Amino acid sequence: VKLSKKLKLINHNVQFSYIKINRNKMRVKQIGNGGAFDFESVNSSFLIEEGSEYILFDCGYSVYAELRKLNDYHDEIDIKMLRNVYISHMDDDHIGSLKTLIFYMYFMHNIKLNILAFNEVADELNLYLKDMKKYIDLHKLSNGIIYNGLKLESIKTSHHVECYGLIVSDNKNSIMISGDTKALVNFPEIVSRYENKIIFHDFSEWDNEEQQVNA
Repeated sequence: VKLSKKLKLINHNVQFSYIKINRNKMRVKQIGNGGAFDFESVNSSFLIEEGSEYILFDCGYSVYAELRKLNDYHDEIDIKMLRNVYISHMDDDHIGSLKTLIFYMYFMHNIKLNILAFNEVADELNLYLKDMKKYIDLHKLSNGIIYNGLKLESIKTSHHVECYGLIVSDNKNSIMISGDTKALVNFPEIVSRYENKIIFHDFSEWDNEEQQVNA
């Protein structure tokens, strides 16, 4: 995997420029890497760009504000390209500003977001967003579905609630985001199926199985 030379690591708050995979059009930008109780860093979130559209991975309580800053102040993203939001699980640091983002995109840009999730998470979102159906299209994904020309696969993680990481791949390249989890024993086997890949694996270093991930 060849990373962009523009990759920047700045102390506790990690800021990434876009990372390309082998000069392909598919790119990923990390919006934040903060944990649930972090009041300085932006919640863990990623922006995947393919063609003229974005897929946002998770939308915690500080993500909407960061997206607006990146669009309005820094001109690093074009928020009008956002069409899809993938939700890994229902903790507040992963969905806390989702409703605000939905309203903003609909009323300010006339864009009806596609909300994507696997299995039980999609069912929970259906209840959580029950009063917002006119502003979104909710998609319960089946594993390996082809969505807008991209293959979407789930990664079942080890967390205190149902949580699914995401693999996004085209014919040549893949972006893998584990989401909240302890170290996954089968992760090497999963990633070995792909040649050109960028991997973000988040995990706790605790050995006690009763402890939960702190991200």
